[in-house]
Amino acid sequence: MSCACRLRLALVRCAAQSLLRRPRYTILCRLVSKLGLPAALLLAAPAPAHAMLCMSLGSGGLVIGQYQPLQAVPLDAQTSLAIECLPATPGEALNLEVRILNAGTSRVQLPNVQAATQGSSMLVVQLYRDAARTLPMDEQTTIRISDRPLMPTRYWISLYARVPARQDAGTGQYRLPLTLLISY
Repeated sequence: MSCACRLRLALVRCAAQSLLRRPRYTILCRLVSKLGLPAALLLAAPAPAHAMLCMSLGSGGLVIGQYQPLQAVPLDAQTSLAIECLPATPGEALNLEVRILNAGTSRVQLPNVQAATQGSSMLVVQLYRDAARTLPMDEQTTIRISDRPLMPTRYWISLYARVPARQDAGTGQYRLPLTLLISY
């Protein structure tokens, strides 16, 4: 659901609640009145086409294991992201698109607890869509999920990473926070 639809729905609810004189929406309704939007206009606004709700359930990001700068082989890591979708109507069509906004060749900062180690404290990391690490991701890579969930459903997305060997970075664990853009 787009932000415009959510705002329109909130404004319609606000106007309806104002007419019923329920006090919990007073602040929002005052904001609406300051914008100069009449309640009748808000009640006439079309309802959104669907009310599916999808949300990321959070992730600790991508944790890179113990990086050793003198190690001759690349270091691999993986993580899974969970997205839960709640259909308003059982069997409602879902066309979910997920982009990882910092998916290209990213720089990962060393956690503060290890900041005193030697090296630049930065690693170059490449994210991949497959376990074989043959399909690199960038900011434009879109992961698509199509479904018709009958009940709240959790979708898992696995991401894989490779850290090239022999970088000028300190020994230790690195963490890449992942920024998701979820469209549906």
